[in-house]
Amino acid sequence: MNDVQQKWTHKFHIDDKTTEPTVFKFFSKCYNQLQHRDDINDVLNDERINERAIHINKDLNYELQKEKDKRDDLCNENKSLESKLSILLDEIHTMKERKHTDYESIHEQYDKVTKQLRQEDKDQLREMSNKNDKQNEMIAQLNERLNETIISYSENKKNKSSHAIGVEGEGKLHDTLESGFEIESTASTSHTGDIVIRYMNKKFICDSKNYQTTVPKGEVIKLIEDVASNGYAGGIIVSLNSYVIDPNTRTRTTDKMKFIKYGGIPLLLLSVVSGYLSELNAIIKLFLDGNKSISETNTQLNITCLLDYIENELIEIGKERKHVRGEEKKMVENIKSRLHELHRREQDLITMKNKYLNDTVEDTSYISDNIVHVDEQLTTIDDLINQHATKHSDKKGQRNSTHDISQYFGHYCTKHNHTLIKVNRKQLNDILLSLGYQSEKKHGKNYQNKIRKKDSPTWPITLSPDLLN
Repeated sequence: MNDVQQKWTHKFHIDDKTTEPTVFKFFSKCYNQLQHRDDINDVLNDERINERAIHINKDLNYELQKEKDKRDDLCNENKSLESKLSILLDEIHTMKERKHTDYESIHEQYDKVTKQLRQEDKDQLREMSNKNDKQNEMIAQLNERLNETIISYSENKKNKSSHAIGVEGEGKLHDTLESGFEIESTASTSHTGDIVIRYMNKKFICDSKNYQTTVPKGEVIKLIEDVASNGYAGGIIVSLNSYVIDPNTRTRTTDKMKFIKYGGIPLLLLSVVSGYLSELNAIIKLFLDGNKSISETNTQLNITCLLDYIENELIEIGKERKHVRGEEKKMVENIKSRLHELHRREQDLITMKNKYLNDTVEDTSYISDNIVHVDEQLTTIDDLINQHATKHSDKKGQRNSTHDISQYFGHYCTKHNHTLIKVNRKQLNDILLSLGYQSEKKHGKNYQNKIRKKDSPTWPITLSPDLLN
């Protein structure tokens, strides 16, 4: 038995079985009461608190260590980010320096291209000036030749009297009329004209003019006075190389053969007769036959020669018209080509100017965009339609809308590095109409093999999808 047991046995006789139950009950009750006292609870709570504190402290130390580890990780990550930031700042600085260099390069290139375009303009102006000088030289030469011709003509005219000129014209007229009429030369008699023609018991006075300029009204009036004073049936003026003034309108005749009446006297005005001398007798016979107009068709006279002359004149007019239209087409094509070239150069300069003015530090696409634009070729949609489209009238051909056509040639120009002059829907419709296409609401497939129904207008134009591949 240890000391504690001896002390408790001696004091309270706990080994006595008779009293032990009572003592145990007593001490149990006392113990229970002591359990509810604050001082005892404080002691017990302090022990529990200490134990709890030790446990919590251990948990907190563990969490603290975890947070320290996280802090160390964040510090390491922060150092890594600072390092990357430093590298990025260096790259930004390098890019700024490179941007400055690129900007200077762009500026130099812009100056170079501008100088080149200016030089091209100067060369073209110089070339045009040289052409103008050559043209002026040619004009001067032509003027010189014209002056020489005029001087030569004037000298010849001075050397040859008006009477001699008249005699020369009278001789040509006399030789021609003698083969078809009964004539009488009256050039030596005043106020009787050059030749008198006798036809069906009538007399007609015929006057020959060999003028290089228009026969004036006074000469026609003089002939009318001669007809009236001599009682002739009518008069004829034959101008070998020029037109005649009509006394009724006081203007130059536009027709080479014109029948008029002045004061009731019938007159036949024949201009530029040297071009149809072989038909002269037939023309005069028409006039003499009842003083009928040349345009009347009920005459019994054979006018085969006159009709042949008219037919030949119509053929020559057709040839001349064809020649003039050919010259017009060449001129229009030349003007169109020059306008396209001027438009292309203008667009290139405007694009370069806008790029230069709108350039910022963040924009690095100027060089490549500008170079690509300069290399592009300017074209119009009507030229592309003529080159790459086919018009059809059958049911199996494509039916493309205005949008389809615009989309097709837009893709074509993008693929072939062309700059397409933009047109709106109405302008494109007008172009298609001018090229002979007809818009109709018909069913069919477009160039993408999509079906176009009848509720929208389409064009009978076939576009090859192979050109877009």
